[in-house]
Amino acid sequence: MSATTFLSQFKQMNKKESQSIQFVDLPYQPDLAKRYFATIEQLPWAMLLKSSTLEHENNRFDILVAEPVATVQTYGEQSEVHCDGAEDISSDDPFTLINNLIAEKIGHIDIETDWPFLGGALGYFAYDLGRRVERIPETASHDIAAPDMAIGIYDWALMVDHQQKKAVIIGTEPNTKLNWLQSQQAKALSPFRLTTPWQSNMSQAEYQQRFYL
Repeated sequence: MSATTFLSQFKQMNKKESQSIQFVDLPYQPDLAKRYFATIEQLPWAMLLKSSTLEHENNRFDILVAEPVATVQTYGEQSEVHCDGAEDISSDDPFTLINNLIAEKIGHIDIETDWPFLGGALGYFAYDLGRRVERIPETASHDIAAPDMAIGIYDWALMVDHQQKKAVIIGTEPNTKLNWLQSQQAKALSPFRLTTPWQSNMSQAEYQQRFYL
């Protein structure tokens, strides 16, 4: 079954016209998101969007997410779609795949709030994803086996507002997620070490040439 068929059938069964989002206030602490993230940082797709230093004028929000309801990873012309325990490969536009999954798993949220994230997509877009948008000459080797795009679809988040001194966890079942977070324990981390010898992707002469005009 193609990803397009999979998503179409899923949409018919689970289309959400609106989403009942709940907010649970938490006691504000400057390092709240960081402390919770330390207990789940080893989990796949756990992410922390951290503001700059507390003294910076643009510092405001921290956003913590984990356990996405769906993920999309794009490699060249194909995307791996993981949703509800199923995996499909699609050649569809990756941005369309994201929009479809948000519509199906999150639905429309019509709430006026200062909180910047009420559920949706978080992840990264690599420069090479631009090849799905426009023609770009290939002048560099693809030497890193990382996706061109890796996006998780999240239906909950813990957020901290450093300007208003507030914290909140949002989602359809925020208390369940809060209990889950509070039950996690930080894992003992081993000191950093290389698993293979350090290796450069260019010679010393090639490196030196990068500094000459």
